[in-house]
Amino acid sequence: MLPKTVIYYGSREEIPEPIALVAGPVRMQFEPLTGLVAVYPNWRTTKLWRAIYAAVRDQNWATIPPRLSNIERRLEKNSFGLSFDVECGQGQVDYFWRGKSW
Repeated sequence: MLPKTVIYYGSREEIPEPIALVAGPVRMQFEPLTGLVAVYPNWRTTKLWRAIYAAVRDQNWATIPPRLSNIERRLEKNSFGLSFDVECGQGQVDYFWRGKSW
């Protein structure tokens, strides 16, 4: 049987642990491998969103795998700050972006 990392992410590399984020009553999770921010659970009775994910795609609409670096976090009881750099490069695609919430 294939390892979970191969099934979920197509890689045998170890997956870094998600980072828990809290902003008042809203609980989220940041995945350092992909840059995905998932919200758990819904806030009160209103669904805010399920996840935030920025995909960079090539001319054939294939997703370019992100490489995250410089992850900085400030975690407090009811707030957080998070910043990270993302490089997406494959074939003709060479794209850099920065995620930041301070």
